[in-house]
Amino acid sequence: MSLRRTLRGLGAGWLLRKSYLELRALRLAIEAQTAVLTRIAQQLCPEPPAAPSPGEIVVEAGALGSIDHLDPIEMALVEAFVSRTFLRTGVRPTEDQVLEYLAEEATQAQHAALNEQRQPEGTWR
Repeated sequence: MSLRRTLRGLGAGWLLRKSYLELRALRLAIEAQTAVLTRIAQQLCPEPPAAPSPGEIVVEAGALGSIDHLDPIEMALVEAFVSRTFLRTGVRPTEDQVLEYLAEEATQAQHAALNEQRQPEGTWR
């Protein structure tokens, strides 16, 4: 009886070893296939450049061309706009886009001021 158990144990061990070798060969083949597919994907569609964190984005001196006559409040608006645009698109806005944004902000502020003046005292908005 003990010889039979030993032979059965050897058969189970052989089967386990064979299964291990097959699974190892499959894992190596999948890893090789993944490496090839990754290289192909990088050639067809490379990853976009990593965007810096919001704290790292700073408007460099002269980066906005002739926009150097801004007061501190406008400069803060410009820096926030440039940061938001760069984080969303990965591209810094052009000088024209920044000027358009500043004009839009000024227009909205003027409309808000006019609405405040037109609003009679004691009425709800």
